[in-house]
Amino acid sequence: MVRSIEYMLKIKNLSVYYGTRQILHDIQLEVASGEIVALIGPNGAGKSTLIRSISGVVPARAGVIEVNGVNVTSLSSIHRARQIAVVPQAVAMPPAFTAWETVLLGRTPYLNFLGQTSTRDEDLARQALKQVDALHLAERRMDEISGGEQQRVLLARSLAQDTPILLMDEPTAHLDLPHQIDL
Repeated sequence: MVRSIEYMLKIKNLSVYYGTRQILHDIQLEVASGEIVALIGPNGAGKSTLIRSISGVVPARAGVIEVNGVNVTSLSSIHRARQIAVVPQAVAMPPAFTAWETVLLGRTPYLNFLGQTSTRDEDLARQALKQVDALHLAERRMDEISGGEQQRVLLARSLAQDTPILLMDEPTAHLDLPHQIDL
């Protein structure tokens, strides 16, 4: 008996353009649950564009991206955010946000209609900050911590999002060697 593999992420014939410039052409990728995949290539090869396309930020001109068998274009932004978390290369955060508030942003797809956090949201945020060795930064403003500390907070935000798929775009950027190794 042949067992079929259920792919958590499946990309078929993906092509992405910026204007008239083709960035990705006919990309094929299948990732099973529990698999770790690293995309390696030179600057400008399209790695970040692929991540943006998978997460729905950059639309595909052709092809299909499926998460757990569902085309991502059919998912609302909330449902997509419950499936896919992204640690971006760089992000502009409001400087007045604390690390704690930034991590709680990862829980946005799960907030009630009043936008209130639950005990579970706060527990997941605390756990994520501990996991990246940044709990001590919780009350510090994002503009008062180093680039490496900001990167760890952004990773914690994505971990707190508690999704089956975590996409990381150069996640070790700005991290010191011990934290690069930990990651």
